[in-house]
Amino acid sequence: MGLIAASVAAQPLLAIEPLYTIPLNNRLPDGFELLEPQDGKNLPLGSPGSGLSGKPDSVSFDNTTATGMGIGKTTSPNTGRVIVYNGPSENLQSISSFTVCGWLKTDELNGSAARLVTSRTGANQQGFDVVFQFGCLQLYLDGQKLSLGSKFILDGEWAFFAVTADLPNNLARCYSGTSDGEIVLLAETPLDSNTQISQKGARLIIGNVFPGRDRPFKGFLDRIRVFAVESGSEGNLSKSDLEAIRFADLKR
Repeated sequence: MGLIAASVAAQPLLAIEPLYTIPLNNRLPDGFELLEPQDGKNLPLGSPGSGLSGKPDSVSFDNTTATGMGIGKTTSPNTGRVIVYNGPSENLQSISSFTVCGWLKTDELNGSAARLVTSRTGANQQGFDVVFQFGCLQLYLDGQKLSLGSKFILDGEWAFFAVTADLPNNLARCYSGTSDGEIVLLAETPLDSNTQISQKGARLIIGNVFPGRDRPFKGFLDRIRVFAVESGSEGNLSKSDLEAIRFADLKR
């Protein structure tokens, strides 16, 4: 199972459409499943009004019931909810360029290895992980760890984030923005010329790892998008593209 083409809500005019938008119209798109720390529960994605807009019908992914942010202790690992894609796929065997962007909100910055978005093939760590690390972002590409910038969020306020990887140009970037501030470039990191992003058999996971469920992002996530292509740099969105997304999200 690899990255798939999902139905898409109205988007700003871009050269490429996202493969995923989560939540989509305040619910999970077809093929996605919300799992609790223990199976058997069936709780809502989030409460009404919890989304970015704050409107009564807006809903975000609420993972504030997680026992902590990220990895926890060896003897007492954190647990939390997770969104997993289980639907049919149109496989991407590998990725040449991609962008992961969205909105997050948390008041718990002291935690490491919390997963925002992951698309990996399994224990071999092939694929990518966008990771929240003590208020900063990290990117794992086929196991290669890249630190991307300094702390960028404010306690308890929505923050826009974006991570891009462009293998043809050997470059990764990290951006941030707020509800009242335009997109800024936080960091730019060169990639090894031999970097690969495998996707054969990968599964998209949001807000935690799976099946362990022991690296939760403790907070809220909304309007998570994934753009990716198998060849070329089209999946690497520009700063102006990301600003268009941020602006459009705030007008919804």
